[in-house]
Amino acid sequence: MNYYLDLSDNRFEFIKSFFENKGLSYFDFSSCDANEIKDSDVIILSPAYKLTNVLVSKFHRNITLFAGNVTDDLKLSFREKNITYINFMEDEEFVLKNASLTSEAMLCELLTHTKLSFYEMRVLILGGGRVAKAIGSLFEKLKLNYNLSTIEKKELFNNKNLYSKNIEWRTFKDNLKEYNVIINTIPAKIFCKDDEKRFLKNSFLFEVSSSRCLENENPKDFRYILCPALPSRYTSYSAGELIKEVIEKNIDLNN
Repeated sequence: MNYYLDLSDNRFEFIKSFFENKGLSYFDFSSCDANEIKDSDVIILSPAYKLTNVLVSKFHRNITLFAGNVTDDLKLSFREKNITYINFMEDEEFVLKNASLTSEAMLCELLTHTKLSFYEMRVLILGGGRVAKAIGSLFEKLKLNYNLSTIEKKELFNNKNLYSKNIEWRTFKDNLKEYNVIINTIPAKIFCKDDEKRFLKNSFLFEVSSSRCLENENPKDFRYILCPALPSRYTSYSAGELIKEVIEKNIDLNN
């Protein structure tokens, strides 16, 4: 059995050390030919890695693959090739801890790009999932000025403080000029070109989601900042440990 690691991701510096300390050899997935990976080998990719049909078509049968979310057609290919697919994003403990790391990294993004004190920011968080709740909970602890808006308000019911900060989804666009910072966590197209005039001039829209919420990538009057894989950039050691925990749950590295 051979191990192939996604060494293009900063989190895998921790995984490298972990493997070396256990006396396990590994290969760099990003520099190998997929045809070299044989039956029963293990591929461990970043949760953010974007797999393609072309790449998967080169995989041998019976491998074990760690990755993030994939499309339905890729899942079908996995079944046809008897590939054991472990999705990091279906591990609840990983997702919750990773959301917490994302919220901490978001603080770094805010300071880096806005050049404002946290206490000068008026923040709107879009979404009610784990990442949005983690960011909201951290902002609550820091006593920052923020609101949340989400279609699914029931997601906030269990946190009274967050729920009290919620503003109606159907009207949030009417109030965008109240915020100099907007953080989107919803993987959907939310804003069209005509919505750009609703934003406060010189404000900041941070895209934490993997899918862009804004139709125009280069708005004129405010900054649109993409924030992919934040834990990999700011808390790579801690985020790598989360990946290691998922690996250990699913395969025996002692054999």
